[in-house]
Amino acid sequence: MNINTAIYVRVSTEEQALNGFSIRAQKEKLMYYATKIKDWNVYKVYSDEGISGKDINNRPSLQDMLTDIKNKKVNNVLVFKIDRLTRSTKDLIDLIELFNNYDCDFNSLNESIDTSSATGRMFIKIIGIFAEFERENIVERVKLGFERKVREGNSICSCTPPLGYNRPKGSNKLTINKKEAILYSCLPTDACKLNP
Repeated sequence: MNINTAIYVRVSTEEQALNGFSIRAQKEKLMYYATKIKDWNVYKVYSDEGISGKDINNRPSLQDMLTDIKNKKVNNVLVFKIDRLTRSTKDLIDLIELFNNYDCDFNSLNESIDTSSATGRMFIKIIGIFAEFERENIVERVKLGFERKVREGNSICSCTPPLGYNRPKGSNKLTINKKEAILYSCLPTDACKLNP
């Protein structure tokens, strides 16, 4: 059987900065693995850049790939890591079931998983649980970071300061804009710890 492989790559902006999961690096490694090591035909590279892996609905390239699988244009999917496909265990199980229904294998380069075997299908579910756990940890860390910045009186907005405040050039501290604060009743709470 001819193996028409879909290469799927994804990165969110924060992941690229923290972990070096650049789109280009993923593509290069996956293309080399598919064409030079496995001798698979690469049907298409599907790329979702700057998009979170928390769900599968808001990713245009992933949806295009699923359509091509349903239309029997693709019978193999290759990703760099399982969490590039999804960080939700439920979505992972649903995707693997969809792949199976359309006789499409799934391969992860980093985890060395191939769902054409029962062992591979079992391991992918276990790894999916850890991917979801990691996503939830990232959300908690980001939330704690934002809360700490606000408690210290720093702004978490990167562009225009909120209505009723000024941010002096070169500073992350907000100061009250008395004219706007009175006009719009945007008075700070004690928790903000801002200097009037």
